[in-house]
Amino acid sequence: MNSNKNINNPNTAAGSSWFTNIPPITRYLLTAIVTIIGLWKLSIIGLDKFVYSWYDVVKRFQFWRIFTSCIIIIPGTATQALATILEFYNLYSRSSHLETVHFRGDKAHYAYYILCCMIIIAISCSAWFRSSKEQFILQSAFTSCIGYTWAMDHPESQILYYGVLPIKGKYYPVMEMIISFVFNAGENAFQLCVIGVCTGYFFQCLDTNSFGPLSWWLFTNKNASEYSIGSFKPPRWFISLFSNLDGTRINTFSGRGSRLGNGSNKPGKAGTPYNPRLAILNSKDNNNDSQNSFSARDFFGTSAEKRKFPGKGQKLGK
Repeated sequence: MNSNKNINNPNTAAGSSWFTNIPPITRYLLTAIVTIIGLWKLSIIGLDKFVYSWYDVVKRFQFWRIFTSCIIIIPGTATQALATILEFYNLYSRSSHLETVHFRGDKAHYAYYILCCMIIIAISCSAWFRSSKEQFILQSAFTSCIGYTWAMDHPESQILYYGVLPIKGKYYPVMEMIISFVFNAGENAFQLCVIGVCTGYFFQCLDTNSFGPLSWWLFTNKNASEYSIGSFKPPRWFISLFSNLDGTRINTFSGRGSRLGNGSNKPGKAGTPYNPRLAILNSKDNNNDSQNSFSARDFFGTSAEKRKFPGKGQKLGK
């Protein structure tokens, strides 16, 4: 009886449904965060194996450090539990929005965005501190980066900063830098926050094919809505690689002819199901318009024409 109650527990079903409804890339990020925390807390793998170091990445080819160092969330003490939960929730909510709204559910595009931002953050960190062997946790920089991209999607929306301070979305990155500078939540917190915001700004320049909001405000006097997004796209090799890893088939047909299975010969309508009846009717219409068309009736003739022998000799059977 108890086992049946556990299986049919609505709370368990709701939790499972919530997890499966999380966008795929965001779900992978959250799973990786929990996995890293579990491996560290259980003393299976030390935290020093996940943090970023230029020497370890370049000299020892430990490339995973670029990814893991950006998603490490260190649980604090009991008094810091609320801040840790809010940090985890902010990463979840911002990432879910970017994946479903900004990138419109394009998993390969969002994964490429995350990959490029993490690499730029790591390189910028090494260039800023000019240290090859010093180890860094880049989570605050990565959170500031996706927070900036999220804020630029909601520039005029009213939000509550940590549920307390009402501000507009476009001021969210500024508040992040101010809080990190005043409270200095962690070593090099302010510098990493600035690196993350600059990385997000650089992505926006590439995505809008412009010089970003500063140039809009200083020189062009244009609104952000006048610039379309989507110029920053992953290359074809990355889409193919991601489709193989993800197990999804991605359509990359780019030929000039008509793709097989497409009922229309016009470009830009790939994926339209082939209709043989419609193709036959279209071919008949084209033949009627042509003066020199050759139909099946001309070849076989009517039944009356078949009975009439048109030749000069003697017909067989008589």
